[in-house]
Amino acid sequence: MSQSKMALKPYLEAINDHCNQLSKDELKDIILHLAKEMAVGERSTFLSKLYSISPVKPTVPDEIDETDIRKKLFHEIDALKEEIQERVSSIEDGSFWDMRDYDDYYDYHEEPDYISEDQIDELESLFNTTDNYFLDDHLILARDLYEKLFQLIDEFDGFDSYEYGYPLSSDTFFIKEYRARYCRCVYETSHK
Repeated sequence: MSQSKMALKPYLEAINDHCNQLSKDELKDIILHLAKEMAVGERSTFLSKLYSISPVKPTVPDEIDETDIRKKLFHEIDALKEEIQERVSSIEDGSFWDMRDYDDYYDYHEEPDYISEDQIDELESLFNTTDNYFLDDHLILARDLYEKLFQLIDEFDGFDSYEYGYPLSSDTFFIKEYRARYCRCVYETSHK
């Protein structure tokens, strides 16, 4: 079955007429849809063509001091790890109850969670920060941070199960997505 041929002028007029009916957001969605359809090997070419015809110059990721950021966030991850270790140790040796007030939330008959809600929130915040570096194309930094965060999680058996009180897969905590992005960072930076 042969496709019908169309001359350039009616082709461009049809596209122009269609685009005139669309809002800016709808046009953006169409371009993004077309971009998603590109094979991996064609993405750079598509982007180059888009940049070459665009009146707006492409922005490059902001230069950041990755060494200082890495050092600061590694320190935060290590501090969180120590905090979790202290909590787990205190629960397992019973000293957790010595630090609690009688009016506190936990009852002696309830088992406390090995990881507090605040610690989960802090871990989630660290993953989100790392995710932002990934999305801003700071892949080496993101790779190193993801690796450090996964080392923290792997340190504790069952960390991502209910055994520790909070599963690491929820509506706001996308552990599988973080692992996929870490793998992408490793792949993209393997030659650097």
